[in-house]
Amino acid sequence: MDNAGKLSKVLLELWGSVAKIEEAALSKSKEANLSVIEIHTLEAIGEGKGKTMTHTAALLKISVSTLTAAINKLVSKGYVNRVRIPEDRRIVMIELTTKGTQAVKEHEAFRLSMINSALSRISEEEATELIRSLDNVNDFMTLRRIHCDINNERPITPDMIYQGGMGIGVSMSRLAAAVAVCGGVGVISATEPGYDEPGYKKTLLRQTKGFSIET
Repeated sequence: MDNAGKLSKVLLELWGSVAKIEEAALSKSKEANLSVIEIHTLEAIGEGKGKTMTHTAALLKISVSTLTAAINKLVSKGYVNRVRIPEDRRIVMIELTTKGTQAVKEHEAFRLSMINSALSRISEEEATELIRSLDNVNDFMTLRRIHCDINNERPITPDMIYQGGMGIGVSMSRLAAAVAVCGGVGVISATEPGYDEPGYKKTLLRQTKGFSIET
């Protein structure tokens, strides 16, 4: 078996083993009503400031509709809250409850303990080389996924949107902020951003120094 075949076999077996260990740990924890997928969803939401559904779905690499079904269950179990932001009541954010935060912390502690136990079997130098090698593989896979997105091998979602700069007076802070809230990348145009400020036309005329401009 070549290296590609060996790595594929190891990764598949490793993923399966970790999933089984996580399932066993969850069944014995205080949060026994959580599945592995649900705990990963809670981890994607994370502590602190809430996230949009689109942002969270992008982190999990699933569709928003799939995430919605999972969030409905987590809300009913008391692990997640839905919150509307004061600036725009149409936007719904999701955030962890105290119970959800505790579940994430407990699982993170378990995972670190499991990884530390595994790393204790190899030297520090081997661990460093392992991490470096896996980082390289992960970087390649990430670039491959982006390439698939660009070639429309999966639907483009709002989290993949890069809003272009549109001057004059279009790509301002409100538009960029709205795109960012939806999980995209907002851009503020640097072309005459002060067009709506008092005295803008007079200042522009002084700066052009004699060029003919209609006002």
